[in-house]
Amino acid sequence: MDPSDQHQLAARRTEWVSIVNAGDLPGYVQLVGENVLWLPPAQPPIEGRKAFEAWLRPFFERFDYEFVIEDPDVRLSGDWAVETGAFDTVMTGEDGMPTRHGGEYLVFWHRESDGIWYLERYLDQTLSDRHQTSSDNR
Repeated sequence: MDPSDQHQLAARRTEWVSIVNAGDLPGYVQLVGENVLWLPPAQPPIEGRKAFEAWLRPFFERFDYEFVIEDPDVRLSGDWAVETGAFDTVMTGEDGMPTRHGGEYLVFWHRESDGIWYLERYLDQTLSDRHQTSSDNR
């Protein structure tokens, strides 16, 4: 992999995490491609940037996020990159009760004609979805 591509993808991943943790819905929407396909667990596919925004909005309105990505592995072929890794998310609602959601993910990044990498396809395998207690250790 070209070190420049590796650096750009690492920067986009860092931006992704920062955007989620900041609750920045407009930023998140601009991180995904116009024809994004998001495959959330146990839900219908989300197709297109507008549908992605409509689906995500209630989550960002109701929860604060602590999102972490671990052990990303990226494979590159031309203007496409496939990334796998692990994620952990703690979502805290107005009631103050945190819920942990985590597992493994698969992302297809696509470099558009503007030279920027966008999330084009997303799939996660949720391994945990539970309320967190004060005795839980991260």
